[in-house]
Amino acid sequence: MAKITDLPLEVLQVIFHHFSLSLYKAEKAEKEEAEFLDSDRTSEDEISFRASGIDEQAYLPTYHHLAAHRVGCLRLVCRRWAKFLYDTMYFGLTFYSTSQAVAFAKYARKNPQCLRRIKCRYLMFHNVPEAITYKAMRMVIRLLSQTIDTLHIVFSELAAALSDQTVEAIGGMPRLRILKLSNDRYQENEAPRGLPAITHLIATAWYYDIVGLSKALRPALKVLSLEDNSYAINSHALEPVYSNLEEVLEGLEVSNLHFLPSALDITFPQLRVFAVCSVGDLHTFITETLSRKMFTQSPIEILAIGRHVAAKGPQPTFPADPFGNLPKLKTVVFTNEKYSPAQLLLGACKARGVRCVYLDHPHGQISELMVSPIIPHFLS
Repeated sequence: MAKITDLPLEVLQVIFHHFSLSLYKAEKAEKEEAEFLDSDRTSEDEISFRASGIDEQAYLPTYHHLAAHRVGCLRLVCRRWAKFLYDTMYFGLTFYSTSQAVAFAKYARKNPQCLRRIKCRYLMFHNVPEAITYKAMRMVIRLLSQTIDTLHIVFSELAAALSDQTVEAIGGMPRLRILKLSNDRYQENEAPRGLPAITHLIATAWYYDIVGLSKALRPALKVLSLEDNSYAINSHALEPVYSNLEEVLEGLEVSNLHFLPSALDITFPQLRVFAVCSVGDLHTFITETLSRKMFTQSPIEILAIGRHVAAKGPQPTFPADPFGNLPKLKTVVFTNEKYSPAQLLLGACKARGVRCVYLDHPHGQISELMVSPIIPHFLS
């Protein structure tokens, strides 16, 4: 009789990912509800948190932490799954303080056998250099340099540009493909040199600062993600970024349409995937935004649409062929789990032979749409 232990690890990985992500969403929702009901934690809660020895700031802040937390309880259950669970536990590491980073480095150096088994791929540092010094960050980077493919550095408000030593350490990461910098302070004439072939850049603020990065990373960069939920975005400051990447960009992801005005009249000859987290008014997006040069003359094959503002009163009338301005379009992906597209859109997609699917797709993961087959929940 077949047992769960007979499942291929690839299937187990999908199940575990879904399990962990569902738990993460549930815990996040509970936390948000608790914060809404009582924004001020009681002193009794503070005492309980400290007594438990849990670092409040580091407690399950990301999916990777949640996965590691679950794996820590499971990895001794089944010897057959031991390596898979160990790899999952160390898939992502996040550091919040110098002491935390130094402690990890000391432990890894004292246990070289353990270090050889760690296959960390996602590495994140919070509040650099205020909470984590550049030296401590470099220690960890050098220990894990051979396996990291995604590096995320969140700078403190007063952070300066990366030192040459730190850039050199990053340059020693042969597998690094995604570099994410939050609140970075690069000036155009301070673009780092000697970086590996990074293909995906995610920027979360201070957009004028990424001009130098877009120029430095241009030889290998293929995907750009821009994030900001404040809507106070100066799109004109992004114009040189779009110009630098005009000939090489294959994927563009934005959290909202306020990033686009300076890109709408540019043709991106390699652009295959466009994703937007929030489109505002869907009717305006389809009838006006999609009629601009960026969409009509770029070979976009996959269009991912997130949440939008529902129309009040009578439903707007969409064109008979709402995606007719995108001649190369093959797939429309709806990434908002609470949204059911209008039957008119579904029918129009079906008539053109365009797949219309739902995919739970968090912002910042556009690279998955580009390199992995879409395993959709079909809507049409």
